[in-house]
Amino acid sequence: MELEGRLVWDYRTSEWVYSSNAALVLYCYMTDESFPLEYPASHFDFDTWTAAADYCDLKGYTWQGSITPDMSPPDVINSITANFRGKLTYPDGKFGLKILDLNYEATVMTLTDEHILR
Repeated sequence: MELEGRLVWDYRTSEWVYSSNAALVLYCYMTDESFPLEYPASHFDFDTWTAAADYCDLKGYTWQGSITPDMSPPDVINSITANFRGKLTYPDGKFGLKILDLNYEATVMTLTDEHILR
């Protein structure tokens, strides 16, 4: 048997679709009334969420997990975002979704003498 993913709202096309796209699954978890958070759509920065969903499609990042009643919302969110190096942000009172992509972001630190232990 082949599973198609969960029926989720694809805010990019305004359609219900079967998908395991990690960003779409996360949005579903945070907004669907069958889960504990139930945030309204007005609390989301769709520019960042659209970029994240497109990135997940491009890179093939999916979430194949399950949510059990004993899981806390932070545990579920961390489980989903870990699949695509995602990070929730909350600027200007809206949830944003950032991708931490090492292909585009370099980790740089300037070391000075004060950082060196002698």
